[in-house]
Amino acid sequence: MKPTPLADRVLAAIATATSKRPANADDVLALVGGKDVDFWAAIDQLAREGRITGAQLYRPRVDADPWLGIWPTGVVAPAGAWTGPRLSFLFVRHDPVALKKTGAPRSRPRKSVAKEA
Repeated sequence: MKPTPLADRVLAAIATATSKRPANADDVLALVGGKDVDFWAAIDQLAREGRITGAQLYRPRVDADPWLGIWPTGVVAPAGAWTGPRLSFLFVRHDPVALKKTGAPRSRPRKSVAKEA
């Protein structure tokens, strides 16, 4: 799906936001302007494309109400299809033994020191 000019303006407005310092969605709406319906449609489109993410935030004693924090993910979806030779290395065979070892504990288990009476 081709990004809309409003989606581009939203991305430009939240370009400096991060997960540690998200942008308030209501503030971004006021900054970019436009209709509420169009803004939320652009937010939904960007979230579906994986270009932004967000969280419902509430800090007691600081925020009066919960608010939606949004920030860019930095992921840019290619315009072409998600198939072809450029993605062929994403799907490789993994060694089952190596996968099993990744779930193994990294330290030796403690021996039981139950005292017999």
